[in-house]
Amino acid sequence: MVDGKKTEEEYEFNLEDGQWKIDITPSMAKAELEMKDMLEGQDENEFIFGMLELMSGKTPTHSIWKKIK
Repeated sequence: MVDGKKTEEEYEFNLEDGQWKIDITPSMAKAELEMKDMLEGQDENEFIFGMLELMSGKTPTHSIWKKIK
């Protein structure tokens, strides 16, 4: 529920070894589609830089890349 209203999302819970666990597999498939939509028109580096800036509030530089030896 979001804001007291039912959403289209459904989750499956399983009791395993006395612990409740949630199956997030369906959510991951939806997240992948949403990320592909977000990527449209950008290359991977532009997307990564944009997400880092969104999360940190700072513009990243190319110094974030670590060279592989």
